[in-house]
Amino acid sequence: MNCFSNPLKKNTWVGTLLVSSLLVISCSTDNESLDQSLSSSKASQLSSESEEIPVYGIVSDTDSQNKKREVEYAIDEDSNSRWAAKGAEVNLDLDLEEIYNIDYINISWYKGSQYVYNFEIYSSNDGVAYTKISENRSTGSTTDLETYDLPDAEYRFLRIKLFGPENTGKGNTWNSIYDIEVYGSEVKEEEQEPVSVQNAFITDTSDADTGELRLDLSESLATGMMSVIVNKGETQDAFINLSGTSTSRKNAMIDMRLDDGNGYSFTESGDTVNSIANFPDFFNNEAVEVVITWDATVASGPVVFVTIDGQPVTDGAFVSESQDISAIQNGVKTVQFRLGGNSSLDASGAGMLVDNLKIYDTSSGVPVIVFEDDFESYPLGSSLNPDDASAFNSPYKNNSFQATVQGEGEVVTPVAPSLPVDGFGPASVDVGVITWKNWYLSVPIDRADGSGKATSIYYTDILSNDLTDEEREYFDFNEDGSFNMDAKFTGYTTSGYYDSFASKYCRTELREYWQGNQTTSDNWYMDDAIHELETTLSVEKCEGEGKVYVAQIHGTKGTSLSGTELTGGPATIKVQWYNDNIILEYYTVEGVVDGEWTSASGTVAKATVGNVGNNKFTVRLKTEEGRFYMALYCEATGVDTGYIEYYDYLANGYEYQNYFKTGNYYRHDEDYTSISEVTLYSAITNHTNAE
Repeated sequence: MNCFSNPLKKNTWVGTLLVSSLLVISCSTDNESLDQSLSSSKASQLSSESEEIPVYGIVSDTDSQNKKREVEYAIDEDSNSRWAAKGAEVNLDLDLEEIYNIDYINISWYKGSQYVYNFEIYSSNDGVAYTKISENRSTGSTTDLETYDLPDAEYRFLRIKLFGPENTGKGNTWNSIYDIEVYGSEVKEEEQEPVSVQNAFITDTSDADTGELRLDLSESLATGMMSVIVNKGETQDAFINLSGTSTSRKNAMIDMRLDDGNGYSFTESGDTVNSIANFPDFFNNEAVEVVITWDATVASGPVVFVTIDGQPVTDGAFVSESQDISAIQNGVKTVQFRLGGNSSLDASGAGMLVDNLKIYDTSSGVPVIVFEDDFESYPLGSSLNPDDASAFNSPYKNNSFQATVQGEGEVVTPVAPSLPVDGFGPASVDVGVITWKNWYLSVPIDRADGSGKATSIYYTDILSNDLTDEEREYFDFNEDGSFNMDAKFTGYTTSGYYDSFASKYCRTELREYWQGNQTTSDNWYMDDAIHELETTLSVEKCEGEGKVYVAQIHGTKGTSLSGTELTGGPATIKVQWYNDNIILEYYTVEGVVDGEWTSASGTVAKATVGNVGNNKFTVRLKTEEGRFYMALYCEATGVDTGYIEYYDYLANGYEYQNYFKTGNYYRHDEDYTSISEVTLYSAITNHTNAE
């Protein structure tokens, strides 16, 4: 199998979507000064994400600097000291050490309630080439910090060009500043383009039915488009079928054959269509992108247009030659991918690969996705027939047969990872069952850019086993398919480096992206859905009086269910291993302050759930319509609690977005040499009815 991430290669006759982006930065370029001073209340509204950015270097380019008013005094946060330099054009250069999203700058002027200062601000990323981004004028009414908005952009260096004060009455050209503050936010790491490493794989080794993957749309699409990557093995023909109320070939909107010996063709079509067909060459075991658009609103009958790898296969849209027009007059309802037939079995296991399936509604003239699947959210080997025991949240119809989720270049025996509805019992998954696209890994070492923050390892590096030796000290693969997750007292966190007892602890931990979007905005609410985590681990070592958090439900700042903005991210539910026991900690409503949930004293409820020692155990966390449940199972110690309800969060006004976490979050004591070691066997999430 190849890895695919093909975009649609050609606009179709249904409609063209033109996406344009404009970046407009407006600056004054005439001689008229622009007063951009803002009040403190306006400054607080500039960006709720803005934080003060440290200035690591400051340089003045003038020889007229007052030796008692050195340049460092402009960034020492001391209102009693100031920088001063004489000149009509003095440059003051600030180095932020790395690139930030700059929002605004604060300046406190010497005699700012008497003098008016005209100045310009320039930006640069290399400290050599500067671009003017604003012209400014102080108010002349205060010595307090004044705020000057800057165009939203990313830069490392800022240059303040000063022209001396006005209205001094003395021809004074001394520029003087008490303090400078820069505000903005970190540049988010570039999101990695998802890499397709799993696909649907259809075989035809049984005479019980034809190998098939079938999708029923919630309603018929009168006008629409489908794009898909397909790759067919040798010996069997394959079919792509778009149907209405009848799924037979002869009544389909279109039924396209990938003929093992004769290339592409339209089945059940007359000579008119085939005579104008211009199919590209067909090769077995070669991936191609097929795009089919349709319009059932045309008076002469539903019309279809097909491209293969961007090449139109007919001179234009053609009328569907379905033998029952009434079956397709409302559009497409069913999408089918079939392999072979009941009388043409292939015992070799050669099959048909299906990947990056997308269905669009084009009725508005702009394609809108109504269904998509890159098959990355399923455990390897799981069936895509929802009635099979090995199925895992399959959206496909139970007519699907011999369609499983496979990885690149491999065929995996189906497993049964689905979560039990009732009761508990033994862990339901095998070792190593993790859908990596739904997680990222944090390890307590400094990032490659030297930013002093914990390193994030994304699923592409884990799947390709592309880890550094230093990263492997904290996370590595075991021969049995499990994973080592180690942590120690000192190290880097997302908030910086810590080597003393504090509330910031080091961790080697997975953070969930529940939809696989690889962005920290990929979170879920507790409202009317079911959200489950099943994680199986063992705590091999936890030195000193250390404690290890092995699983969490963590809230995050952002828009609440009711539309208000929440500024904090509470560690709402934490499962801790301590002295061989599993202890549950969960926030309660008594800790809410101004609508924000906190861990204020006395508001964290605790429950000792069971003794697991250093043995393998499984934790399940579940929220169902806001009610929180937990279950614990450890075969070695005889613990089997089943789901126990602990708290109703929605009933108590909890409105946060959330995500699961699991791994080794080491809450150590003051022993600087202590370490903790955790083995992770599997981590499976389930989100039912979630949006």
